[in-house]
Amino acid sequence: MPRVVVHVSPLDEAIITDNLDVLDPSERAQVRRFLKEADGKLFAFGRIQRRLVLGRYLGISPTRLVFTSSQLGKPTLAEPNADQDLVFNTSQSSNFAAIAVAFGRDIAVGLDIERVDRRVTDALAQSCLSEAEYEWFKGLSHDKRDAGFIRLWTCKEAIIKASGHGLLIDPKLVVLDPDNLAIRSLPGELGSPAPYRLHATTVFDVVRLTSCLITPSDEITETSVVDDVLANK
Repeated sequence: MPRVVVHVSPLDEAIITDNLDVLDPSERAQVRRFLKEADGKLFAFGRIQRRLVLGRYLGISPTRLVFTSSQLGKPTLAEPNADQDLVFNTSQSSNFAAIAVAFGRDIAVGLDIERVDRRVTDALAQSCLSEAEYEWFKGLSHDKRDAGFIRLWTCKEAIIKASGHGLLIDPKLVVLDPDNLAIRSLPGELGSPAPYRLHATTVFDVVRLTSCLITPSDEITETSVVDDVLANK
C-alpha cells in the first residue's frame, strides 16, 4: 500500500540553535544571505527539519545526507542515499515548515502548506483559478473567500510540485472540482489525473496542508499527518 507521512511543525528557535551543525556549509551560507532575519530562520528550520526527519527514516546521521535537484529543480536525495524506496517534498509558510515522506517505488510526492488566513486579492484569484473555479470563488461570501482560495491553491501547488514541473505549469490549467477537490483536468505535461492522489487537511487550526502522491498503484493511499515533527530529535 502506498504510504505518505507528513511532518509539520511551527518554527522553534531552540531547535535551530541546537541543530545548526547538521546543516552543510552551503546551507549555512544560504541562511546568511537572507535579507530578513525571519526568512533566514524559517529557511534554516526547514532544512534542519528535512535532515532530521529523513535521517531518522533512513537510519543515518542527518549530516551524511546529500541532496541534489532534478533538471526542473525538484530536490531529491543524491548518492549514496538516492537508491531508497523513499521520496520527499517540503513546504514552508509563515513560521511553519513541513515535509512529506512517501514510501514505495515509481512514486512521486508534492506538498504545499499555507495559512488559511492569508489575504487573497481578486487579481491573485483570477491569475491562478480556471474560469469555473473563479466563478465558485466569487460565489463564496467575502469572509470565506480567503480560505476557499487557499483550499484550491494548496491542491494545485501540491499537484504541480509532485509532477516535478514547478513554476513551468500554469496553475489555471490544473482544474479541480471545488466541492470535493477531485481533479477534473491537467495540462498534457502532467498526464492523466488517474495516478494523482490528494490528501488535504487543516492543522494547528491555521495551516492548510495538501499532499499529492503520484502512484501507479490502484490501492488506497495511506496518509498520516504528524504535528510533533521534531519531538524525537
